[in-house]
Amino acid sequence: MNTSFFLASKYYFSNSRKSFVNRISLLGIIIIALMIVSEIVVLSVFNGFTDQLKSIHQSFDSDIEIAPKKGKILTLSRKQIEEISKIQGVTCVTKILQDDAILDYEGKQDVVTFKGVENNYFKQNEMIQKLEVGHGNINDSSEVRGLIGVGLEYKFSINLKNDRRLLLLYPNRNKKFISKSQSSYQSILVKPIGVFRIGIEYDEKYIILPLTYAQELAGYPNEFSSIEIKLKNLNESSQVKENILQLIGGQYDISNREERHSSIYKAIKVEKMITYLIFGFILIIASLNLYAAVSMLVLSKQKDIFTLNSMGLSSPSRGAEFGIVSYDWSNMKYIWAATKPM
Repeated sequence: MNTSFFLASKYYFSNSRKSFVNRISLLGIIIIALMIVSEIVVLSVFNGFTDQLKSIHQSFDSDIEIAPKKGKILTLSRKQIEEISKIQGVTCVTKILQDDAILDYEGKQDVVTFKGVENNYFKQNEMIQKLEVGHGNINDSSEVRGLIGVGLEYKFSINLKNDRRLLLLYPNRNKKFISKSQSSYQSILVKPIGVFRIGIEYDEKYIILPLTYAQELAGYPNEFSSIEIKLKNLNESSQVKENILQLIGGQYDISNREERHSSIYKAIKVEKMITYLIFGFILIIASLNLYAAVSMLVLSKQKDIFTLNSMGLSSPSRGAEFGIVSYDWSNMKYIWAATKPM
């Protein structure tokens, strides 16, 4: 064992009357260690939350979305959509019609969100991998098929094995006044063929339908509310957005996945910053306490240091490798050389 380390540990863990200073310094070390470990754990948890949120949103949301800044309908021509699909970095373009409707199932009613999608919708997300029951083949059928969230399945006690359909009601656009009569609503019957589990914000309100039937329900033939775009590389998101902006102008809202959920990600960043500041403040206080405790420990062992120095354990010899020449006992500090020896 190194002599200096042996003597330091002997005095540090001394059982003399002055051991209170030792305990204070030991407490400071423990606090600093706990703060560092706690900060690592807490910040790791926040990073885990961020990764989990990104995974959830990636399963449902597109890399880039084009939506109208005003109104429900996106007024892009077919030629503009084709030009968007030819932009470098774009692999898939999907037209979407999304709105709220009333879901009626065996007397139970609630407001849900239907999302009409094209055939290539499932190529740009992980929806199929998130299916717990059934399959995602909703387009190749003469009847209306749909996917529902697991939250809706529990809320309405929907059983995919029976032949009962979901009734979706949407206000009739041709009616000036909406009443409780059946004529005030347009409706379609949907056969649920799959149940997905992604996250609460999606599982409890979304129904995925073929685009044509969603347009029929909403009374928007050949119209859509947004365009979802998949990219080859997410790192090219900013460049692709800029190219789309130059192509269609600034009258549309062009956003990537994180921008659409910016409030959540900003909240996590703020919480991480506040946590870091709190732990940093506690760590500074603990470090100052440790510094004061060690200073008091040096003062309490001044006579012992002098005795050891008289016995041959001199400061210059022990500190030569660090550039120490001598020790000033009156001011309690080492005298350093002008230049440290190599």
